[in-house]
Amino acid sequence: MIKLRTTRAGYKKETWEQQRRHGRYNPATVAQVGRWSMVIGAGESDTVRAFKEPGSDVVVILTYNWGLEYAGLELFDAGELVGEVFLQSPDDLGELIPNFFDLADINKAKHLAEYIY
Repeated sequence: MIKLRTTRAGYKKETWEQQRRHGRYNPATVAQVGRWSMVIGAGESDTVRAFKEPGSDVVVILTYNWGLEYAGLELFDAGELVGEVFLQSPDDLGELIPNFFDLADINKAKHLAEYIY
C-alpha cells in the first residue's frame, strides 16, 4: 500500500478567462500544492483532501461525496496528471472497498491508490 502524508493545499475556481480558453462550461477547481497548480475533478459539494508521497513529487487528490456516494482519486507527479480512478456507485464502492465512507480520509486515499498503482 502506498505511503502518504497529509499536505497543505489551497483550492480555487479557475478564472473566466481560463475557463473560456479551455472550452469548459463550468469553472474547474484548481488545487495548489507547493509549487504546482493542478486542475482537479472536484465538484462544488465534494470533500477534497490532498496528500503527498514522502520523498517524491507525487501528489494525491482525494475527492468524495457522501450524499451522492462517489469517490475519486487523482495522482499527479510534478504537477502532471499520471493516473486516476473514479467509483460512481454505492455498489462499486461497497464491493471494492467495504465501509469506504467510515474510513479515515488518508485510508480512503490509500485504498483507491491501489487501483492506480
